[in-house]
Formats: sequence, C-alpha cells, structure tokens
Amino acid sequence: MAAERLSFLGAESLSTSDDPSNSAGKDRLIAVSLIIVITVAVYLPIINQDFANWDDPKHVKAIWKPGLDRAWRIVTDFDLKYTKVAYYHPLHFLSLMAEQAMLPDSKEPQPWISKSMNVFYHVINALLVFYLLTYIGNSRKAALIGALIFAIHPVQVGTVAWIAERKNLLCTVFYLSALIVFLKFLDTDKRANFALAVLFLIGGLLSKPVAVTLPATMAVWLLVVSGGKVSRVSSCGLIAVMFLLAAAWGTYVVATEISYPGVLPDWEYRPLLAAGAIWFYVGKLFYPVGLVPVYPRWDITGHVWLFSGLFAALAVIAGLIAKFRKRIDPVILWGLLFFLINILPVAGLVPFGHMGHSFVADHFMYLPMVGIVIVFSCLAQAFLRWLGEASWRGEALTVILYVVVCALAVLSIKQTFLWRDPGALWEATLAITKTSAAAYNNYGSVLMKRGENQKALHFFEKAAELSPNLDIAYMNMGRTYRAMGDKGKAWEMFSKAFEVNPSNSGARTMLAVMLREQGDYPGAVKFLEESVKLSPKDVMLRTDLGISYYRLGDWQKALEEFEKANRLDPLFPNPYVHMASILLSREENLDLSVNLLNKALSLAVSPEAHRLLGIAYAQKGDPQRSLEEFLKAYSLEPDLPGLRDNMVNLLLDLGQTSAAEEICSEAEQVGKQCSKEVLERLKASSGTQK
Repeated sequence: MAAERLSFLGAESLSTSDDPSNSAGKDRLIAVSLIIVITVAVYLPIINQDFANWDDPKHVKAIWKPGLDRAWRIVTDFDLKYTKVAYYHPLHFLSLMAEQAMLPDSKEPQPWISKSMNVFYHVINALLVFYLLTYIGNSRKAALIGALIFAIHPVQVGTVAWIAERKNLLCTVFYLSALIVFLKFLDTDKRANFALAVLFLIGGLLSKPVAVTLPATMAVWLLVVSGGKVSRVSSCGLIAVMFLLAAAWGTYVVATEISYPGVLPDWEYRPLLAAGAIWFYVGKLFYPVGLVPVYPRWDITGHVWLFSGLFAALAVIAGLIAKFRKRIDPVILWGLLFFLINILPVAGLVPFGHMGHSFVADHFMYLPMVGIVIVFSCLAQAFLRWLGEASWRGEALTVILYVVVCALAVLSIKQTFLWRDPGALWEATLAITKTSAAAYNNYGSVLMKRGENQKALHFFEKAAELSPNLDIAYMNMGRTYRAMGDKGKAWEMFSKAFEVNPSNSGARTMLAVMLREQGDYPGAVKFLEESVKLSPKDVMLRTDLGISYYRLGDWQKALEEFEKANRLDPLFPNPYVHMASILLSREENLDLSVNLLNKALSLAVSPEAHRLLGIAYAQKGDPQRSLEEFLKAYSLEPDLPGLRDNMVNLLLDLGQTSAAEEICSEAEQVGKQCSKEVLERLKASSGTQK
C-alpha cells in the first residue's frame, strides 16, 4: 500500500509528473499565493485589536522593555521565577521581545506588531501543511484545500488572536519543519536532514512541551506508512535520538512545571473525560460555532453513564479501524493517529493549568488539526479520482469543497471580532460559560478599567463565590473599593486576598500602602518587615519596605532595601528610581543619580525617571538637558505630581516667563493648578518684566 501510493516518499514526482515543469511551478505558485492571501485576509481584523487581558499582560510584562539583559534573564529562567509561567518556553518570550525591539521609539508594547507576527507564523504553518500534504502524495488541489482548512478553520482563531499562544504557533512551525526533514531524511539519508530534524525538535521543545509527541508521530509513520520496513539503521538512530531528547525534556518539564492538584477527576474517570474531549473537538470541527476561550467544566462523576457511552462509542470506532486497517489508506491512518497522539496529552489525562478553567480549549486543537487535514486532503483526493476530476461530478465536488472553505472563512472572520477587545471576549464567554471564575474576574477587570466600579464588584463577587480561593478576585475587589473611597472594605478585601494566598505580595503591598495613607509609617514598616521574613526574595516587598523606611525618615535603611531589591532583580526599574530620588533630595552624588535613572529608563518607560533626571541636570547646572527631560516626562504624563512646578521654576530661571505662564494656564484649564509657591513666583516674575 505504501509503495503504491508513495513509492517510499517519491511523492513529489508522483504529484507533479503529469504536468510540464513550468505548469507545475505555476500551479504551485498560485496555490502558495492563495494560501497567503486568503489567510491574511481572514485574520486581518485581529491586527488592530488590543492585547487580551488574560495571560497577555503577564507575557508582555516579561519582555518589556526589550534588551539583551532581559533576553538573557528569560533564557536562564529555569526556575520560572522571572516569567512566572507554568513551564520553561523561552523562544515564545524571545520572539515577542524581538518584534517589540523593532519599534525602539515606542513608549509601550504595541499589540499590532505582535498580532501581525502571529498571523505571519500562522501563514508559515499553513504553507508547511501544504508542503507536507504534497510531499506525502496528495495532488496540489487536495493539498491546497487541506492547507486552507487548517489555516482558516474557526477553531484556529483562538491561537492566532491570542498573544499568549505564540508558543503554539512557534511549536507547530518547528514540529512541521522537523517532520518534513525527517521524511526527506528517510528518502535521502542526508546527514544535514538528520541534524535539521534534531534542531527543529529542540526548537519545538523550547517553544512548547507538546513537541515531545514528535518522535511518536515519526515512529508511527515508519510502522504504518512504511510498513515497518526501514532499510537504513540511521533512520532508527534518528528516531532513537528524538525519543531520548523528548524523554529528557519531558522529565525536566514534569520536574519544574507548576503543579495543579485537584483540577482533574480521579484516575478512573480520566479516560471518560478524554473520550468526551475528543468528541467535543470532533463536534467543533464540523460545527464550529459558539467558540470561546473558556468552556463549562463537565461533571464527569455525576454523568458517568453519558461519558461511558462516549468512551464506548470511541472504543468501537477504534476497534473497527484496527480491524480494517489494511483496507485503509496508510496515510489516512497516519493522519488519524497524528490527531490522536497530539490530542491525548491535552484531553484530560494529565493535569495542567488550563484544566482548572476548562477541560477543553480551542487552542488545544491547533497542532492536532494537522492530522485532521491530512485525513481530509487524502479523502478529497480519493473522491476526486473516483468521480473523475475532469468530469462534471468531480468539478461539482471541487465547487462544494471551495464553498466549505468560503463558509469557514466567513465564520473565522466573525470569530476574529470576538477578540476585538477584552470586553467583547468575556461577554461572549459568559453567555456560554456561567461557571468560570476566571471569566467573571476578567470581565470585572474590564468594567473596573472603564470606571464602572459598582458593576465590576458584582462580577468580582461572583468570581469569588465560584472560586473562594481565587486571591485575584479579592485583590480586584480591594482595588475597586479603594477607588470608590471605601477604605474599610478595601482593607477587608486585601486582607482576604492575603489570607487565601499568603505568598501574594501584591496584597501585602496594598495593605502597606493603606497604612502609609493613614500616616501609620511605623505600622507599614513593621508589617512589611514581617512580610519580608516570609518572602525574603520578593522584590516588590523589598521595594515597598524601602519606601516605608523613607517615609518614616530612615533614608539609609531605605537605600539598603532598594539595593537588596536591585541585587534580587536587576531588571526591576522601581528601586533605581527610588534610590535616585533619595540621593537627589539630599543633593548628593548627582552622577550616580543620573546613572541610576538612565538604568531605570533602559528597563521601562518612566515619566518619574525623566522628571528626576530633569532635577538632576538642573542641580548639575545643565538647564537645557533638564528641560528636555521635563518635556519628555510631560509628553508621557502631564499630570505627574510636581512636574509642572519643576518645569515652571526652570523656565523662570531661564527667563522664559511667557512659557511658564502658558504651562500654569493649561494646568488651570484641566483643573490642575500650579502650586501656590510657584504661582507667587510667577506673579512676581511677570510684575518685574512689566
């Protein structure tokens, strides 16, 4: 069977031998162009969309601002303390950083370039699918249809539109590339292909752990398509090397990955859960509507008979396939196994983070979709040949297939608008999923950002009701109550967040902030000293303790804490700014202050750092550079406390009274008056000029 279909990977010649070389090249170019144009057109709406407010902020924070120091910190983040993600996947972060580095003048991370690059990687994957399909023996028409279905099926939108799933896109690029060069290695035995296959596997593993399935996919090809007949020892050697790499990496991931106990039912129920998940994905393949980031979690133990029936149906189908496997095209069988091998790790057999929200997710289907389109493409080709591709029936089938592609494109375009902003995303999710604490919390965050505080509280309360140990829900309630002026309820909520998660440094920091707002600086210091004893390596707590010491009047201890924070995390900009502020207030070591502030600005966009640099240059007797820094701060945050007074005083020193008057006039128009002292000095200067 394998020899008849593929002539052991002589597929390229098989699929093009009927056409003259020029015609074949032209057809291939047309197919590639169609894949690129249609895919870009479908996903074009996401390019101007904002980051999602779920996971995206954490990933963007880790790479901003781009720099070699930060890139090295990501590469060496083996303990995950910096990126704060579930597992080590540095290529994901480095790719996000690289594209943001292409915009050196940007004041903040730009979603459009990250979204554009997601579309780019998706296009690459679609082209790799097309190449793979033609290489294993499909005609260009069948391969084109398969590649387009992979590219524009609505279940793929969740991966392409979500920056946090860049790892999925990158992993698939490496996975497909490794698979292709593996097939070429079987055909040619070239050492370069051996090396490339290994390198691509490493790239996939550094993007997402799911790449550990690649050796199994390759081995199944040898067993199913090649019939177990491998004429070269080197082929088995390559598989062995790949399995060793995958096993070693899998062991490392299991040892370091953040564990999520209790997110899955007991082991005896997990095969039932996996069967339900597979049927769910099959359903979404044929009826891709109602797609959202989080689906309702199923009650497996309460519906054992239902899920047992799903498991039994799947077992019957698997048994029939096994019984009649010799009658099935081996490449179709390989496609089915490709799907199964890549869906089982995310089907509910092993626990990981997303399982706490939902047992299924659209982005879990991204790589397994390759197996589906292999099957679909092979079936399409078989039917076209059976009907006669040039006959009216063959042409009718071709039209039907392209109509299906068009329908999927329309559904996908509609699906992209679900991601147009976080509000729309979570409104759609909550319309389907009523039991997701994450969805309620994320939508509440959107409302809080809009200033709809009372409404936001309702969603945070619902999130806490569904998940009583969800500390972020209490944190958000605390922030909302604080914004509403209810400090008592804010204190209660921050305390609750600290209670359910003592390691939540944000909760402890906010409690200390509230103590300082009450003027209880000794209380803030005592509370933070106790907190630091519990978490001595927490940079935020160290920094906040330094602030509290300074407010208490102990600037020397404040500097010590800021220095400790710098040693713990040299990429955290705030301690540099606070140290410079203390030195400038004492008019000491101006050069060190400038260096500290420039270091902070190399790590983040900071209006306060620019303002302090303006003060530093003024103290150094360089008014021109001082004014430049004040103007930079003003362009970023005009209402920054003290900034207008700094600018007016400097302008008056330079004799530019009219410019100083204009700044205070603008401030008055927006309800932000210059200080009384500055206004008196401005009045005196104006009188002198007259």
